[in-house]
Amino acid sequence: MPGGAEVIQRSACIAARHGHTAIFSFLLNQGAPINAVVAGSAFEGNNAELCQALLNHGWEPRAGEVPNRSILGNEISLRWLLEHGWNPNLYGHDDIHPLTVAAASFPPSVVKILLDHGVSTRGTQAMHAAASVAAVDPTRFEVLDLLLEYDGDVDEMEVDPKGRKTHRQRTGFTGTPLHHAVKANGIEAVKYLLARGASPTAPSWSGQSALEVAERSGKTKIAEIIRSSL
Repeated sequence: MPGGAEVIQRSACIAARHGHTAIFSFLLNQGAPINAVVAGSAFEGNNAELCQALLNHGWEPRAGEVPNRSILGNEISLRWLLEHGWNPNLYGHDDIHPLTVAAASFPPSVVKILLDHGVSTRGTQAMHAAASVAAVDPTRFEVLDLLLEYDGDVDEMEVDPKGRKTHRQRTGFTGTPLHHAVKANGIEAVKYLLARGASPTAPSWSGQSALEVAERSGKTKIAEIIRSSL
């Protein structure tokens, strides 16, 4: 049988997900812990009053306490958090930066909310993520449009793979958004980036241009497209 603390936490999560603000607040008063699970459930409720209940009971928006998807998947909660001091940059400029996650797999409207609240693309992997996923998801082109409309850099180098929390190898594909589009075999993404000024000669972290990695990896069609832009 679950203990009392587990029962009250589970009840608080259920109340939050179903939008029962009064019950959720009551359970917080009764000692329900405000941990990542409970806070995440409140954000999934997508209700500003649920978010405010957390704040009223001493919770503070801090990076890492709540999974990205609980926040990014609920636009009311996302706006509330951004307006109450949540700083996405505290996640670190890595693959888990909220703008990077949103650029890869959330609707363009979520990306726009982040950008409208002053979240910068610089130093994130947002351009690279959208360029990669555009190979299979055409909505990522709208995301790329948004990123470039604000402060996106079509030639921005990704964060050094060796300098991330989880160290990675520098390869021919770890470089600019164009390198990522080549890796994903995204023909339309490659055309899109080149049309917006992407440099076909910019080196990756291992010193290879997008054309070189396309040729070496046997992506003949992409290599032809890049070569024709020179």
